[in-house]
Amino acid sequence: MNLRYLGYACINTSIGKTTNKTFRLKNLNYDKYYQTVQYNLRSLEDIILWNRENNINFFRIGSEIIPFASHEEFDFDWKKDFKDKLRSLKEMANETNMRFTMHPGQYTVLNSQRPEVVQKAIDEIEYHAQFLHEIYPDKGKIVIHTGGVYGDKDKAKKVFIKNFELLSELAKKMLILENDDKSYNVFDVLEISEKINIPVVFDILHHICNTPCKKPYENLEEIIEKVVNTWKGDIPIFHLSSRKGNIGCPHTEFIRKPDFNKLISIMKKVKNYSQFDIMVEAKAKEKAVIELLKI
Repeated sequence: MNLRYLGYACINTSIGKTTNKTFRLKNLNYDKYYQTVQYNLRSLEDIILWNRENNINFFRIGSEIIPFASHEEFDFDWKKDFKDKLRSLKEMANETNMRFTMHPGQYTVLNSQRPEVVQKAIDEIEYHAQFLHEIYPDKGKIVIHTGGVYGDKDKAKKVFIKNFELLSELAKKMLILENDDKSYNVFDVLEISEKINIPVVFDILHHICNTPCKKPYENLEEIIEKVVNTWKGDIPIFHLSSRKGNIGCPHTEFIRKPDFNKLISIMKKVKNYSQFDIMVEAKAKEKAVIELLKI
């Protein structure tokens, strides 16, 4: 397999633009909502143009691009209010051949034991699906983690699978499941993926931090082949970051060259399909991607 795109998330530090500008819930009113969303959509437009000029075709849009859109107190029609801008972004996405994902926050827990938390997670995922559908129909992906273990991982997996069925067909088609650094390793998410037929995003640092394998790189080609198979011909996404220190999984400013080269060398040996994309999770954002493009 060969690398196609490298991407980064939410913010472009080179032009000082973010797709995650927000405000406090207590300040939610029409003017605040309109001004903030207008800024976020314009920022996304500027980032797309900058990405095109710098040969970057993959971007994760910030979840706060429409602040509080899934909240019960949100009562605005963002699709109508920003119809023209959303259409323009859709055209830009097509013209630039950009790939978009979104990644709801840590409180989007689909397998929670609390019904109200599950409902909020559903509402949040549905908002992400609606937004991506407006600017990137049929191709957008929403990355989520499985959630909590709650003392019984097998039961928690079954709850996730059950609650997945509560999502709309649109959201189901967009959802992709990532292994995390503490609870659900790649084998757990592969098991869930097989049950509900959604792709798996492999995060190599999370695998290093959370794997039952004696050595993190043990049988990695075989594992990655299983991950790639979940994409069923679509171009798979991998997450790459470098570890800061030896405790937990904090990210460094830039990706270390050996970490990048290691993943690339492994992927070249994977026989399934031909291309893959990497979402670079580094604090330097687009600058980290630019450095990797020089290698």
